[in-house]
Amino acid sequence: YFFLNKRIRRKPSSLYLGLVMLSLSLIILEIFLNHTGYMLNMLRIDNFSEPLSFAVPPLMYFYIYSTIKRKSPKRAWIHLIPLIFWLLYCIFYFIQPIELKQLHYLDYHNPGMGIVLPNVPYNEDPLGLRTYVNELVMLQLTTYLFVSIFVIGKSFRTLGRSFCASGIKPVSWLRNFIFFMFVI
Repeated sequence: YFFLNKRIRRKPSSLYLGLVMLSLSLIILEIFLNHTGYMLNMLRIDNFSEPLSFAVPPLMYFYIYSTIKRKSPKRAWIHLIPLIFWLLYCIFYFIQPIELKQLHYLDYHNPGMGIVLPNVPYNEDPLGLRTYVNELVMLQLTTYLFVSIFVIGKSFRTLGRSFCASGIKPVSWLRNFIFFMFVI
């Protein structure tokens, strides 16, 4: 809430950082629900945060860009095309019957059970992309990490300082932030 309240939203970097934190929190919530088994009680929202995986890298870049430039990037919506595409693509899974979601959940978390998934009138993965979602997210994340490091490095060069220099606000913080995000 703090990063998304009305007063703070006037500063674009705070808005983007708040959206990054909200996205990561929702992703972690879904992981918690899956690993504790609570998701079995809430199968209607199974995989609800999957599209948010495509939101984190561009929002992280927007945060870095807007902190350095003090404005939002031009045509920011273009960066959100993968998020929008994946959100629309996930609709095929979201509208599946709960019984099928339960079988998917059990098959994913208990692969040794040998669950046979029934035929359905429409495929929840028509293009076969769900198998590669982790690779797609990692490709996007790696691309945005390198672009962010380039933007931060350019800012250091503009200041006439080394990339490893410390005590230069906010660029040193952004460098540390991007390395922390890379570790995550």
